[in-house]
Amino acid sequence: MTLDAAEQKLVDDIARCGWQIMRVASAADEAYKPPFAYTIGLQASLGWPELLCYGLDADVMSSLIANAIDELRDLAVPPTEGLILREVANGFACKLSPVAPHHHSEHLGFAIWFAHHRGEDPTDIRCLQLLWPDRDGRFPPDCSPGVQEMQPLLAE
Repeated sequence: MTLDAAEQKLVDDIARCGWQIMRVASAADEAYKPPFAYTIGLQASLGWPELLCYGLDADVMSSLIANAIDELRDLAVPPTEGLILREVANGFACKLSPVAPHHHSEHLGFAIWFAHHRGEDPTDIRCLQLLWPDRDGRFPPDCSPGVQEMQPLLAE
């Protein structure tokens, strides 16, 4: 299969770094949805679920995901549902929550493509959502309404 330049760059970046981040925002002609970012390649390179973050500036979400990966490596633990990470968000804890498989096609497009590219079954993709807290340290669904709106829970 011949890859276009963007696909080849993605494959090369994952081969070099082990993972890549894809950022997604609403198109100008679409109804607004909170932006999100997700990893591609964590499952292939480390055997970990992909990570997804919702509702913040693209650079902030990319930093949170990278910080989460660094903390997980430092702790020498794989990401798991319910795990609290303390070094991700400048003094605020973040929490990992499951992403139900029926959300994958809408949220993990390039991770699905990458699985196909590797000859793997994309239905085997696992993903966890990196939740960030409100100012009182509460996570969705028990947080302030504004924070809840910016990061819809994908566990169901």
